[in-house]
Amino acid sequence: MASDATWSLAGGLAARFAVHAITILFAGGKTPIGLPTSAAARDLGQFATKVLGGRTVDALSSNIDFVLIGRLLGSSALGFYSMAWDLLRFIPDAFFELRAA
Repeated sequence: MASDATWSLAGGLAARFAVHAITILFAGGKTPIGLPTSAAARDLGQFATKVLGGRTVDALSSNIDFVLIGRLLGSSALGFYSMAWDLLRFIPDAFFELRAA
């Protein structure tokens, strides 16, 4: 059974997406009336499938090195690799935060 903290995280994420969707809807200027046509739904489905495929390939390519190192070399080597990656990204991330501020 999930704790209250887990449900609050899921609820917060759902609320964030809902507010974002409503903001985009009203900022667009035109409020849709009625259900989408079958051609529009098909077009949206094709677009969503391509986006999902692209995001899946991106997520896999960004994390496959961690999976391979953990599987082939073990958890201690994965820990060292993860720490090295974090140290490698620390300076550029800190510099970017300073420039953004």
